[in-house]
Order: sequence, then C-alpha cells, then structure tokens
Amino acid sequence: MKNLWYYSIKRNRGAKAKLIVFLYYLGSGLRRKSKPLYFLYRPIYLLLTDYILGVEIPLSTNIGPGLRIYHGRGIVINAYSTLGKDVTLYHNVTIGSTGIESQPDGLPKVGNNVIVYCNSTIIGPVTVGDNAIIGAHNLVIKNMKKNSKLFAPTTSTSRL
Repeated sequence: MKNLWYYSIKRNRGAKAKLIVFLYYLGSGLRRKSKPLYFLYRPIYLLLTDYILGVEIPLSTNIGPGLRIYHGRGIVINAYSTLGKDVTLYHNVTIGSTGIESQPDGLPKVGNNVIVYCNSTIIGPVTVGDNAIIGAHNLVIKNMKKNSKLFAPTTSTSRL
C-alpha cells in the first residue's frame, strides 16, 4: 500500500494534484480495509475534493496505481467506472454514463497508460484500450483500440 501511494504521488507534479491523489488512495484503502474509519473519513474527503478542490472522484471508483492529474479542476468520474494503471487526466475531463446505464457494464473502462486531455468526455459502455491518447475537446462514445489516438478536427480562420 505504501509503495502504491508513493508511486502515485510521485507521478504528480503540483501540490494540488498530489493532494487529490493522496486523498483518493487513502480513502479507497480505508473503504476496503476499515469500514468505521471509512465512514468517518468520507465526509472529510467529499468536503475537500468536491467542494474545495473541485474534483469528483468517488472512493468507489476503481483506479489503478499511478493516476496523474494535471490542472485538477472540473474532473468528474462516475463511481463505477474503471481506470487502469498510469492514467493521466487533464482538467474538465468527464468519465461516466449517459444517464441511461445504471449497471457497471454500462460504464467506461479505461485501459493502462491512457492520456485524456482537457475538456474530453468518455461516456457510456465504451472501452478505451491501453496506450490510447484522447486529444482535447473530444467525445468518446465508441470503443477505442489499444495504441489509438483521437483528436478533434482543427478549425481554420479566414479574413473578413
């Protein structure tokens, strides 16, 4: 457990990201090992992460070691989504359901070493393969194969 925390915290650069990751892995460990302490810790976690830090990562979310967060603001992850090892999330990333699926099978599964850039959304029963890159401002509603890249189309400018 100590190595998991050390590895995960070391992957993050800013103090805010380190705090978010530390609070998540601490609460996740308490959830599995000590129900009484978990129930005491949960309101503190919600206050700090949801209301003060602006990140919604429920303690029931299954996240592998090495979560990296850049500019941690506006990140929302569904409680039953699954994230693999060494996932990197930028600000304003949403990972969750379309509102129709209530079963864990209807939620995203993100593989290992995936990078999700800012303002991207992964919703529905999709699987994002290992080593995938999701560029900024993308909506993922279909499965992505491993080693794939998804980038939004660029805009062009013209003179008036």
